[in-house]
Amino acid sequence: MGVTSSTMRGEAWSAWARSTKTPIDEVYRRMDRRYFPGQARYRAAFDPIARADVLIDNSDWSRPRVVRLATERFPAPVAAALARCLRGEF
Repeated sequence: MGVTSSTMRGEAWSAWARSTKTPIDEVYRRMDRRYFPGQARYRAAFDPIARADVLIDNSDWSRPRVVRLATERFPAPVAAALARCLRGEF
């Protein structure tokens, strides 16, 4: 069983809470009151998934997967460089 992104986020927030001496319950309260509502407002207002030219699924961090690649709006050199990167030719 691998580490999930929610587990990693939880560990990151826990580490932040320890470094700032903020109680973890307070960290989660702030996330619930500010971060998640702000993220929902941003997504509703701008629909970033629909607008993205490149969309990568990072649900499995060890194997990112390109979900959408719409290079027609990129200048030719940018599209070519992106294609090389996606083939692993850094």
